[in-house]
Amino acid sequence: MTLPRTVVFDLDGTLVDTAPDLIAALNFVLDREGVPPVPLQSARNMIGAGARKLIERGLELEGRMMSVADVNRLMKDFIDYYAAHIADASRPFEGLEAALDELAGAGLALRGVHQQAGMAVEAAARPAGPERAIFRDLRRRHVWRLKPDPVILQQTVARAGGDIGGDHHGRRRRP
Repeated sequence: MTLPRTVVFDLDGTLVDTAPDLIAALNFVLDREGVPPVPLQSARNMIGAGARKLIERGLELEGRMMSVADVNRLMKDFIDYYAAHIADASRPFEGLEAALDELAGAGLALRGVHQQAGMAVEAAARPAGPERAIFRDLRRRHVWRLKPDPVILQQTVARAGGDIGGDHHGRRRRP
């Protein structure tokens, strides 16, 4: 039996431009601390390494340092705000729909992974077309692990009916 070739995409920042909603959440918590907002274009380069790091980078722009307890408080507020506004301005990148159609037309199983937890999973898929299998699978069978944990890919590929044991040409690796 031939297993389907599976392509797994990271959702956040790869298929969907989530930066506008991430930066809105950052600016929400910064504003509450009296820190000026960070413009979207300059803040895009601050994204990476998680929400805590994003908050710390936002505070550092104004020379602000906070205790671990204060950053934890801001993290909670950030996550609450982001979960409530996760799909306000996030949109698929230009050309996404056509690219996914072309890949699916070539017989590839398409799946998405991301690091959003709980209720955010449903909302994260909304701006990019929840009717697509790549996002249906994401909502139904989310694997909560931090990237780059290989379990995310292994379980996602297995759920798509694929086998991660082959190389990129579909041949099995030798033990």
